[in-house]
Amino acid sequence: MATSGDFSTSVEKLKKWLQANGARFPKVSINRYATEGRDLRTTGQLEKGEEAIFIPRKCIIAISDGKRCKAGKAIRKETTGWISNHTFLAIRILTEKFLGEKSFFYPWLQVLPTDYSVQGMPQYWNKEQREELEHTKTLGKSDGVLENIKEMWEKVKNVSVVKEAKWTLEEFKWARFTVLTR
Repeated sequence: MATSGDFSTSVEKLKKWLQANGARFPKVSINRYATEGRDLRTTGQLEKGEEAIFIPRKCIIAISDGKRCKAGKAIRKETTGWISNHTFLAIRILTEKFLGEKSFFYPWLQVLPTDYSVQGMPQYWNKEQREELEHTKTLGKSDGVLENIKEMWEKVKNVSVVKEAKWTLEEFKWARFTVLTR
């Protein structure tokens, strides 16, 4: 896990990368709280109609990018039935992550959480914590999200490009939670 200093350095690299590619965020800061949480906050009052943030399309991973990448094309060709858009985004994020420093998105990937279990997500709660939600809709929704992730993994895990990449269910879950929390 990155230290606060590492995170600050990574944020500065992300800002430089974004600005070099045309992003604008004059009154926005990128923050970290606890060990894995991140957010954007305004640093001053915004006037009505004032632009808070602009991120160019080339700095965004979109569903269409997930469908057009090598793995996305293979998934569309080699699977049957419905595949969620979140799955295509997750596959693209995994593709970029495994490119490492060669990825155009490397500066962004460096500031993402590395472990969603420490973020308090119910999908990672222990039995005692889950019992506290036993009579709420939250537990059912949380379980539904996890079931959907596993269902999508079952559909894509044997696709040629996915097998070749040797991605695991845990890596796929990380990518899906990255999509869900952005």
